[in-house]
Amino acid sequence: METTEWIIIVASMLILPVILIPASLLMIKRGRGYNTFGRGGASMEAQSFAARHCGRIMLRISVIIIVIVLACGGLSFAFLYNEVAINIMIWIMIAVPLVLVLLPVIFTEMATRRYFDRNGKPY
Repeated sequence: METTEWIIIVASMLILPVILIPASLLMIKRGRGYNTFGRGGASMEAQSFAARHCGRIMLRISVIIIVIVLACGGLSFAFLYNEVAINIMIWIMIAVPLVLVLLPVIFTEMATRRYFDRNGKPY
């Protein structure tokens, strides 16, 4: 694989976390933007809590994704002509961020169930 091709792959994998960082900062600051069918949408207080909670988790996960992609990108230059190693790096850069992006929703729903009842009132 050519060096320029690999740089394009790494750059394209960085698009998601770069977009998630300002989105998560907006969610933390404004307390809006998290829509759910669960308890997070039951009241404005619950929705504000859910948005801020999800934003904090998304910010951390964005940083983790950036580190993973840059680490795989850096390691891949050592294995630039080894197709098996390149394929493993690509799968890591695709699979790990995909799983990590789902975590904010799971953790936010767990937190809203812990702190709010079905009507959106805090315990």
